[in-house]
Amino acid sequence: LSKVIGSLHDQLTKKGAEINEYKEKHNIRIRGIDELQQTEEDSKDNKESKRNALVVNPLEA
Repeated sequence: LSKVIGSLHDQLTKKGAEINEYKEKHNIRIRGIDELQQTEEDSKDNKESKRNALVVNPLEA
């Protein structure tokens, strides 16, 4: 089961990279994500960054 989960995780990582490359190549923007990136850039400029993290753990059996 852990091998299957590892394999699926690798496939998901590769597919995510493919999607990101496709979005950059074709200049595809998503409103919610672009707004989030813009606010992150603004907070870095102000040197008052807040750290938000979403941690996802795969189910382990």
